[in-house]
Amino acid sequence: MVILGIFILSLGIKIAILALAGEPIIFNKYPYFAERLLHGDNIGERLLDLSPFYLYAAALFLKIFGPNWDLLMFFQILLGALNNLLLYAIASRLFGTATGVIASIL
Repeated sequence: MVILGIFILSLGIKIAILALAGEPIIFNKYPYFAERLLHGDNIGERLLDLSPFYLYAAALFLKIFGPNWDLLMFFQILLGALNNLLLYAIASRLFGTATGVIASIL
């Protein structure tokens, strides 16, 4: 039950941020570099300032669904909510359930 609550809270906050922020400018760099990866371009040292997991997940998403940017934003929100669950699972296993909940809320 705690896991579902954390997931719903995280998802709700991320959707609210998207609705309130409008067009997130920082979001544009991942589709740009994901498209470059799909075209076989070398992104070189730029890989160091990007999240590699999200970059390759975005590239896979673009390969499957094409350049549907709205759907990609919701995919990013879902990945962020799932990342929060991963944080909860690791913190609760290492330090206890209360610490896992606090870590996921932070």
